[in-house]
Amino acid sequence: MSHDSVNRFLLRENFGPKDLFLEAVTKLILEGGTLSVDDTVLDKPYSHYTALVGHYYSGKHHKAVKGINLITLYYTDIKGYSLPVNFRIYNPADGKTKNDYFIDITAYALNKDYDAGKNVSEIKRYIVVDTKDLPHTITITTTNVTDRAGALEVFKDNKATLSKVESVLVDGSYTGQSFGNAANKILQATVQVTKRNELHTFKVIPQRWVVEHSFSWL
Repeated sequence: MSHDSVNRFLLRENFGPKDLFLEAVTKLILEGGTLSVDDTVLDKPYSHYTALVGHYYSGKHHKAVKGINLITLYYTDIKGYSLPVNFRIYNPADGKTKNDYFIDITAYALNKDYDAGKNVSEIKRYIVVDTKDLPHTITITTTNVTDRAGALEVFKDNKATLSKVESVLVDGSYTGQSFGNAANKILQATVQVTKRNELHTFKVIPQRWVVEHSFSWL
């Protein structure tokens, strides 16, 4: 595989932190685990014009070296399985310190203050649409409410409106038997989690993503 083909693929797919998070949470037990954050320097000693290349302290070399500073948040579940769940690339133009980045990437995982993955401050929007993209409910919560708790609140508040629903399609943020059981208890409906099983192909999932049309109109 050539370097150019990898670059073309990454430019075309436009991956972001939320894509990493949604893929990782489908493989982890999200209760009782541990978050850890660390940074590493990707050495670029011969790069003179590459964006985001600077001089950063490297624990490997025990000195400042030329490279790209990658800041990564890891989650280790109760079975010891660990995956990266969020990241940032240090950019001097942001005017932030490493600690600022640490707070940013941890906030999304903990749902504190704002939703970093969606770049939404103060509020979250939950919308229920059918497979024809017709909206049935919309609910707004503060960002300290987790995605799962917010979705269950939507189901409870709109139980009569959603009484004929037989199956709920959700993304990887709602993975877990506890959420499925709670949703079934409220709506008597099954929960289907649509996820990107093959990250390298990154295919859009039609049934899940009809809801994004409605979000784009709001």
